[in-house]
Amino acid sequence: MDRLNDPPRISCIVCTYNREDFILQCLEALTRQSLDPKGYEVIVVDNRSRDATPDLTKRFIQDHPQIRMVYVFEEKQGLSHARNGGAQVARSDLLTYIDDDAIADPRLLEEILKVFETCPSAGCVGGRIALELPEPIPWWYSEPLAGYFSGFDLPVTSVIKISEIWQLPYGANFSVAKKALQEMGGFSIRLGRKGNDFSGGEETELAYRLAAHGYDLYYNPFAVVTHYIKKERVNLKHMVKTAKASAKVWVYMERELMRSNMGLQWDFQNMIKDFTKLGFYSGPHPVKMRFQFFLQALHNYHKVKLKVFNRLPF
Repeated sequence: MDRLNDPPRISCIVCTYNREDFILQCLEALTRQSLDPKGYEVIVVDNRSRDATPDLTKRFIQDHPQIRMVYVFEEKQGLSHARNGGAQVARSDLLTYIDDDAIADPRLLEEILKVFETCPSAGCVGGRIALELPEPIPWWYSEPLAGYFSGFDLPVTSVIKISEIWQLPYGANFSVAKKALQEMGGFSIRLGRKGNDFSGGEETELAYRLAAHGYDLYYNPFAVVTHYIKKERVNLKHMVKTAKASAKVWVYMERELMRSNMGLQWDFQNMIKDFTKLGFYSGPHPVKMRFQFFLQALHNYHKVKLKVFNRLPF
C-alpha cells in the first residue's frame, strides 16, 4: 500500500495573501523537515491573493511530488477564515500554523510532535519566533519591541507548561490539536487580519479559550521559525498602528472572555506612569526607552478610550 495515502502525523498550514516575494522560500524550508516526508503534509491556503502567489504555489507543488502538499483557495477574506479553512482539509489530528513570511527550522514539526506525544492533555503548543530584520536596524528599535513584529522568545531552555497570559504563543508558530480546535468552533472570525488590516489576536483568543476549557498549553523553545520582516514594515507608522490594534484585541479579550470591564483604573494609571516616564526618564538609552514608553502609553490610552465609551472594538 502507498504510505502517501496514510494520514500524516501532523499538518503544517500556511495561510498566504499576496506573498509572491517570499512564498517559495517558505515552502522550500518545509520540504527540508527532519520528519519522514510521509509523516507530514503541507497545506497552503490562498486567501484571495491578487499577485502571482497562486501560480507560484501550484507550480512548486507540482515540482515537489515527494512532499504531500495541497493548495486551497479560501474565498472569505480574513486570516481566521483561512486558518479554519486549512483545518477543514487537514488529514492529521495535529495542526501547525506558520506565517507565509517565515522559515521553518528543519526540526520544527518534529519538536512540535514531541510535545503532543508526551503531553496527552496538550491542546496547544507554541514555539520560538526569531526575527530577521532588514538592515540597517532603525535607531528606535530595541529587543523589547520584538513582539511588534511577532518575535516570541520566552526565557526558558526546555519545554514548559504555560501558566501566564504573557506566555501565550503567537500565530507565526502556533500548533493546536484538531479535536480541541473543533470543540472551540475554530478561530474566531471576529478577530484576525483581513487584507491590509494588521489587527490580529485570533490565536491569543483561541489559546485563552482552550485553557479555560481545561486544555494544557505548552511552549517548546526548540520548535523554531524565523520571521522575515519586510523593510516597509520597520517604521514608526507600523509601530503606532500595531500598538492601537493590540489595545483593541485586549479590550475584546477582557470584555468577551474575562467578562468584565476589568482594569480601567489600572490602564489609566499605567498610561499616566508611561507618559511620566516618557517626559522624565534619564537612565541609559534614553531615546529608545522613551519610544518604548510612548508605545506603552499609546496602547493604554486606546484601551482607556474604548472602555470609557463602552465600545467593543470588533
